[in-house]
Amino acid sequence: MRRTKAGKGLLALAVLGAVMGGATAAAEERAKIRLIVLPGSQWYAVEAMKRGGYFEKYQLEIERKDVASVPGIYTALRANAGDIAFAGWVSNLQYRAQGLDFLNVFPLTEFHNDILVRADSPIKQMSELKGKRVGIYGGPAGTTTAMFKVQVAKFFGIDAERDIKLHFGASPPLGGLLEKGEVDAIMVTDPVTTKLLQSGKFRSIGNLNDIHRERTGEGLLMLTITTRDEFARKHPETVKAFLRAYVDAMGYLRGNAALWQELARASGVESKEGAEMLRSRLEKNYLTAWDDKYIAKQLDFAREIQNLLGKKYLPEVPADGLTLTYSP
Repeated sequence: MRRTKAGKGLLALAVLGAVMGGATAAAEERAKIRLIVLPGSQWYAVEAMKRGGYFEKYQLEIERKDVASVPGIYTALRANAGDIAFAGWVSNLQYRAQGLDFLNVFPLTEFHNDILVRADSPIKQMSELKGKRVGIYGGPAGTTTAMFKVQVAKFFGIDAERDIKLHFGASPPLGGLLEKGEVDAIMVTDPVTTKLLQSGKFRSIGNLNDIHRERTGEGLLMLTITTRDEFARKHPETVKAFLRAYVDAMGYLRGNAALWQELARASGVESKEGAEMLRSRLEKNYLTAWDDKYIAKQLDFAREIQNLLGKKYLPEVPADGLTLTYSP
């Protein structure tokens, strides 16, 4: 049958409409992630991903689940109220050893935590923390707590369980306790650390990562991008896309003074000097390398933690708790 010009035109429009409609539908099919975010170094990474357009680039629809404390991260993960989080890798191994399917899929940061005291404190160095009251953000079983205990035992001969009175809580309240003299020292996260140091009322007596690197030549892994086995198995490409977005965002964040100024102001660090301090503290500690050798070193260190803190703290070291499966 012979088609008229009008018929051909209608057919062409129909085909074009179908193609355009399909493209629109494909564009709308974004992978959904419920992302758990705690104020601190992870917040800056997420903001870089968002502001740099990397969620859009990798077709990710992010539903932010902001939490106020480290225990809040695990409450959300355990309740299946989030799909991806940024969490302490040792804590993830603890939970995995207890039968929960928390999984370290990529590194986020090395430790960037300083031990702070008041400017007028008689405490001059880490070895003088014996017998003192020390506040640590997180909780008794947190990765930050484990690292603190290991470092003071290994390098300063202090048994934190016996020789230090530990207090736990969120970073801002701990800063208040230090200012009032209700604790002698604190280890908190940024931007709180930067704000305290910028005030001139406090000073650092040591940075855990710097101390460890000076003594061993290695940095200390702190946070990883964390998910659950079930989510990763069901949505492997979504996890991979998120990791690609993170790696790209780190390229955007590093060396970007203007972005750091924006992020600093958004997190309450107003001065240019404060923004530069924040950048100098955090930027160098974001990680984008993840391979078998690095994972093996972390597992060896986890066994060292187990030896120092006992099997009550870490019953076993699950070798499958850190994986390369989803690496970008």
